[in-house]
Amino acid sequence: MNPARRLRVIAPLVSLGIMAASIFGSATPASACSSAICLLKPDLTVGLSASPNPVAAAGTHTYVLAVTNTTWSVPFSPLLPPRPVLGADVSNVRVHLSAFPSDEVLVSSQADTGTGFVCYAYAVGAPDTMDTRCVSGYVASGTTAHITLTMRAPSKSGAHVTTATVDPFNEIAESNENNNTATVAFSVN
Repeated sequence: MNPARRLRVIAPLVSLGIMAASIFGSATPASACSSAICLLKPDLTVGLSASPNPVAAAGTHTYVLAVTNTTWSVPFSPLLPPRPVLGADVSNVRVHLSAFPSDEVLVSSQADTGTGFVCYAYAVGAPDTMDTRCVSGYVASGTTAHITLTMRAPSKSGAHVTTATVDPFNEIAESNENNNTATVAFSVN
């Protein structure tokens, strides 16, 4: 093959790798590439809301946890410009709700159909300290799974902050491990 022609074929491939790295923040490992596509690690994020806010002391309120999977892949073709396309689905996802008041109690949980999240209360650390843990979840690429936790609000009035963390034990290798936490503030009257 003519060296000039070989350069014209190789240059777009190198350019694709550089563009993918600049788009996604890191170089794509060669082991994640097939002849047509490079899969990148998933990126799980969590959103958290509380309602009503404020809530009556010992009244019923809900948290909604929104777990999003933004796994992307990059087509590996010298003929196409790099662009993100949907990547891999993620299973065995866990999300924890913590730092809520010690006398707040989980009443029930409901997750989107097909996501498989199972939630339960778990005693941690100091006496009367509880987490709510939702485990065994499935989040398809490019989707958000919603989990609604119905709680009995704390009995004492005041301002409170609650934290949700997806993949709290770093069991899933992600492209960004620094965006797995969300907080919400609410008041009890």
